[in-house]
Amino acid sequence: LTQPRLTHLLKSGDDAATTLYSSWNKYFYGGGNKLGQTFVDFAEGAVKKVGNNLQSFVKKSLSEKLADIDDIWKKKYPVLEMLDGRSFFEEMMGHYRYLKPSGWSHTGDISEFFKGVDFYKGTTVGNNIFAETAVSMKTTITTDVEKWLASAPIKKNLKFLNEGKSIDGLLSNSKTMYIKNAEIHIYMPRANITDALKTNWMNKLNSTHPDIKFEIKALENFVN
Repeated sequence: LTQPRLTHLLKSGDDAATTLYSSWNKYFYGGGNKLGQTFVDFAEGAVKKVGNNLQSFVKKSLSEKLADIDDIWKKKYPVLEMLDGRSFFEEMMGHYRYLKPSGWSHTGDISEFFKGVDFYKGTTVGNNIFAETAVSMKTTITTDVEKWLASAPIKKNLKFLNEGKSIDGLLSNSKTMYIKNAEIHIYMPRANITDALKTNWMNKLNSTHPDIKFEIKALENFVN
């Protein structure tokens, strides 16, 4: 999370960003005019402690990588879970799972603020993107699927994917994306993923949003 990113969210009226800025600013400084810097310092400091630079991360041993992932889950969440935008976990999975040589495109290359979709396979003609598969990557420590579905960011994300599947497509950053197959890949801390949780979540997700493919995975399954 960067100062411009938080400023953008605050200016756009993002409820989560406004609440978090206010809460953390009051907690550390008792209020004042330090526009978002308190929250940014806290958030970036927590993640920097585990070395979130992707280039340095991939050079580490597997045990060090797994320890870093566990540490980020503990330090980063739930504070940043409510905010949109690309995260280190997304950058990491762009390297380990959604590889460009395997045909994946990253919407982060278009804009950090691209709506709803993080990775896709497809073709581009002018400003039109024809996505055979579009993936929204979500990370969460929430184990309550009802709570997850009811959250504003998830509702917004589902709306964007459904727009992409419509005849008009999803308009974002001067591009229009037409989605054939929409997927949401949910990543949770490995310890949270039990057979019972997966069954409960998948039953609910598949029944409420049958036109979207869901999966629940642990980040550790892909890191080597």
